[in-house]
Amino acid sequence: MKVIAEFDEKEFGFLCKASEVKNVMSCLNKLYSVIWTEACYDAETESTQKLCGKILPHIEKLNTILRFKK
Repeated sequence: MKVIAEFDEKEFGFLCKASEVKNVMSCLNKLYSVIWTEACYDAETESTQKLCGKILPHIEKLNTILRFKK
């Protein structure tokens, strides 16, 4: 049996096409890695550390919403 369904992505809040999920998660992983490293571990400069420290809570919230980096 083959089922064809249409979804209104605005209603369901899809961020991307199913075929793009792997690429989106890969990009999110790269961003998270850079931001976490700069904010928490080995910052290149103090200003970079401060900026990444401000960004980190937002990317961690995205991780929770997207069930990424549990």
